[in-house]
Amino acid sequence: MKKVCVLISTYNGEKYIEEQLESINRNCSENVFIQVYIRDDGSTDKTVELVTKMSSTTEIDIKICSEENIGVQKSYLKLLKNAPEADFYFLCDQDDMWCDNKVNEFLKISSSCLKPELILSGFYLTDKDLNITKESELNNFDNDLAKIMFANSTPGCVIGFNKELLELLRISIPRDVPMHDLYILSVAHICGNIIAIPKRMVYYRQHGDNTEGVQSKKINIRRIIQKQKRMFSGKKTSQMSMLAFHLLEQYKEYLTPEDERFLDVVSSYPYDVRSKVKLLTTPKIYRKNIRSDLLKIETIVFNKI
Repeated sequence: MKKVCVLISTYNGEKYIEEQLESINRNCSENVFIQVYIRDDGSTDKTVELVTKMSSTTEIDIKICSEENIGVQKSYLKLLKNAPEADFYFLCDQDDMWCDNKVNEFLKISSSCLKPELILSGFYLTDKDLNITKESELNNFDNDLAKIMFANSTPGCVIGFNKELLELLRISIPRDVPMHDLYILSVAHICGNIIAIPKRMVYYRQHGDNTEGVQSKKINIRRIIQKQKRMFSGKKTSQMSMLAFHLLEQYKEYLTPEDERFLDVVSSYPYDVRSKVKLLTTPKIYRKNIRSDLLKIETIVFNKI
């Protein structure tokens, strides 16, 4: 029997957490034991109460740890650090919904070798009521380090990985990262295999209150202003340059010469003009979306990424 561990960071998720856990529960089978490990990031609603109640009514084994609010990135880093032993791990958002065969589809693809491995699928983008608004493209994952770090379009909720990759992630988990899924994908690219399933396995809900989400084609002035305020408040050191330095330091033996050169540029761009120009002129860091790319240029110029 395979043991699967689902990692969820919750925060004021009372609207949707029950529906998500029920969808995970429907993935249970006689050959798979599913444990859901939840770190609640200081919710002030009934999230913890609802999860605790569900823990006695589902087939899945639910463990919840209620802690102080530290933000989604750091919360998932703590989940990686403290995750219980399992054969395979999934990242999961509190407000999405899984397809009923997601776990089996991932485990069918997962090999029995001991090499670090990450698997990802497509997704259905939905509104708050799970009406499908868009379907992700399939087989379009670009396994390039520059693309992963600066133009990643793969949300963490479609990611699964084996215990061998988790062991490498745990070599030295950074204190903070631009996004937890970006960190996981980067290490998987450097040290192991990344496999894309040509199927959509998640209903990715966009409801207006998402901490992170897919950028809408419609211009939302309020959201743009909020991003600008967040960008220029607080953060003094580039998280991306710190991540690049971390990858160079911890995974140097796995790096190709090309990836090592790119990480050298990223780690030094806040302090070196030539590196900043080199980064800005790297085509792979852009998404070919005017709004997104202009914001990318701004964040690099002001060392805010």
